[in-house]
Amino acid sequence: MSQPVQIVPGDPTVTPQTATPQPSKKSRKTLVVVLSVVGVLAALCCIGGIASVLASGAGDKSNPLSLPTQAGTNVAPAPGAATNAPAATAEPTQPAEPTLPPGTVTEQGTLLVGTDIKAGTYRGVGCGYWARLKETDGSFDSIIANGNASDDEYVTVTIGTRDRAFETDCAALMPIAFLRTVPKSNKTSEEFGTLMVGKDIHPGTWRGTATGSCYWARLSGFSGEFDDILANDNVKSGAKFTITVKSSDKGLELQSDCGTLTKA
Repeated sequence: MSQPVQIVPGDPTVTPQTATPQPSKKSRKTLVVVLSVVGVLAALCCIGGIASVLASGAGDKSNPLSLPTQAGTNVAPAPGAATNAPAATAEPTQPAEPTLPPGTVTEQGTLLVGTDIKAGTYRGVGCGYWARLKETDGSFDSIIANGNASDDEYVTVTIGTRDRAFETDCAALMPIAFLRTVPKSNKTSEEFGTLMVGKDIHPGTWRGTATGSCYWARLSGFSGEFDDILANDNVKSGAKFTITVKSSDKGLELQSDCGTLTKA
């Protein structure tokens, strides 16, 4: 059985027949974006809001991720007050701040696994650069896996129990267990990055037209390592492409320049 060709994301001149093995992602580190605590929620809003990432059910008290709003209440007149006093008007409805699920990490920098962040699979939003590390000496040899994401792309990554640290500039890293499931549809939503099959996108044959330099990859896991790549390709801007996502696939990496997909 032939092995999938490892293709450098963003290089539309490379085809699967002539591609050379993808160089290590160690050289693709970008400038870390510093986000304030206030910027956490702002970054979430920029990519559709935290409600688009988490489970639905606003107002459902049985749902820990409900996002109710707190409406104002009418003020009753005090006993004995004049009856011709103007009626109190309701206070403007104030949108409630989204509630981050338990286990969400908003700290940035080099986090120690087991101390600052638990091992497990996370959904990152507002990310730029991330890296799984086996040591904290700052050397390239300490990088287990790493990657870059645009601010409109999700990161889905599994931090191993043997990892020493995780480097992140994500606005928030949420446990994958709280990820909502999108309804089955003949068209994908405006969500990109490392998507989870069965949650963000459902199995099937999907077609699209690249709006820019598009990279996609079918994944068997979220370690970020090359062994997780089942198949991948680069698509030049304006070109059509077709991907068959299998039910056995764990994820689909889909850059935002790939555009939305339609089921064939």
